[in-house]
Amino acid sequence: MTEDDVRNGKDSDGKSPPSADLDGDGMISEKEFKFLERRLNTTRKLAIGSFASLVAAAAYILGLMPPERMETLNGSTDIIFIVLGGVVATYMGAEAFITKRQNKSEY
Repeated sequence: MTEDDVRNGKDSDGKSPPSADLDGDGMISEKEFKFLERRLNTTRKLAIGSFASLVAAAAYILGLMPPERMETLNGSTDIIFIVLGGVVATYMGAEAFITKRQNKSEY
């Protein structure tokens, strides 16, 4: 991606992201582009971290936790899995929605 692409609001595929122009002037400044990139990277890291925590918690519960402790933590583990799974599902759903919307706007 070149500097001209950034200034004209184009991403690596030549598409303009819908929420990148924050001040509404029709052009994406370097500051706006960096903000969008930082926001997307933060969201991606959150989803990856939640997924890794979900897998690590499942591995611990299935392999290392004694059965007596499982009964004690029964209610809280359900909530942990629902919340972490919800974070991952929300991220994946938002990515699919945005990609589908961008693909429709090309035609």
